[in-house]
Amino acid sequence: MNVPPCTPTPQPCWSTAPCSSIRESARDDAGELLARWADLEIRNAPGGGDASKLASLALLAAPRSATALLASGSVCEARGDFREAAEFFAEAVDVRPDQGTAYSALARAQKATGDLGGARATLAQGIEHAPTFAPLWHEASELAAMVGDLACLAEMNARALELFPNGM
Repeated sequence: MNVPPCTPTPQPCWSTAPCSSIRESARDDAGELLARWADLEIRNAPGGGDASKLASLALLAAPRSATALLASGSVCEARGDFREAAEFFAEAVDVRPDQGTAYSALARAQKATGDLGGARATLAQGIEHAPTFAPLWHEASELAAMVGDLACLAEMNARALELFPNGM
């Protein structure tokens, strides 16, 4: 019996993007996934689980991902290394200046190192770039109250009422 030679059938191209673009997108997606998994490990696994490994892998996959930088900073923060955490958080702010979470994390690390002035400046900057991220307003109000700046606290409350008339 004669069987004709097998010739591969061309596979359809599902994307018009070049392969390198697809590869970069997949790498970024993997970095985001690993970073989110690291965050879950920090919050839920005893002793942080594999968060450190996952955050490192996230940074390898997507070194300019704000999510990966935040995950790495959170690992440092959980270890009590607030200076290194602040470096990761500051880089996340640079990558995504519209992301309120990054400002919040950076201010938290700055407060932990005793840099209250830096924390206040970070929160003010965060409120300007992400004004509807309510946790920034809460943290800035707490910090103003903590340092006894009642005028700033009153001004922030008035601005917050304009932005959030129904509460935060």
